[in-house]
Amino acid sequence: MGARSGGCEKISNKLGTEPHVEALWDLKDMHEYSIVRALLDRVEAEARTHEATLVYRVRVRIGELAGVEPELLRSAFELVRESTLCAGAELEIVPSAAVWECRDCGTSIPRGAVLRCQICEGPTRLASGDEILLEQIEMEAA
Repeated sequence: MGARSGGCEKISNKLGTEPHVEALWDLKDMHEYSIVRALLDRVEAEARTHEATLVYRVRVRIGELAGVEPELLRSAFELVRESTLCAGAELEIVPSAAVWECRDCGTSIPRGAVLRCQICEGPTRLASGDEILLEQIEMEAA
């Protein structure tokens, strides 16, 4: 159905009654590209602060509700890291589950439960799971 080449994905109508539609995939428009660009800017700033000459690994925690597709993030990292201190760096992605809790009493809400506290009937809030955190940078200092 879809074949990707040259930055385009061709999508054919299953019934064959309409000509194919081309959806352009431009890396600059990808959400994950923006995240990786900001991540690499931050990593390079830290590396300069520590007078690093090379970055070996970058560890990032990604919440399941962060709106980030880990494999797209990894692909964007592979492309964008070239000609940076992270050119040979490994990207380690640590997933983080969504955790809900009562806004009033702090009671943890079980996964899949109604988002209302069973103890005080207070509203819930997302305690974690929407984060994108730079957790660790492994680098070589001069």
